[in-house]
Amino acid sequence: MSTKNQISVEITQTVIAEVTEKLQECRTLLAPFLQGLTSEEKETIFKMGDKTVATVQKVRDYTEINLLFKV
Repeated sequence: MSTKNQISVEITQTVIAEVTEKLQECRTLLAPFLQGLTSEEKETIFKMGDKTVATVQKVRDYTEINLLFKV
């Protein structure tokens, strides 16, 4: 069963620039709460295999695309 795309929306460069600016603003506000991992901590965390990495990347890409179109 295929679904036909029935929505045709064009997001202007101005809107994209504004969203990008606001995302950077969020990163700046959150920066004090984020921390890096030490080498020891990195060694103890769960490691993903090639198939899992590909799946996670695909989900991340779909999520980013979905967020762009929910505006």
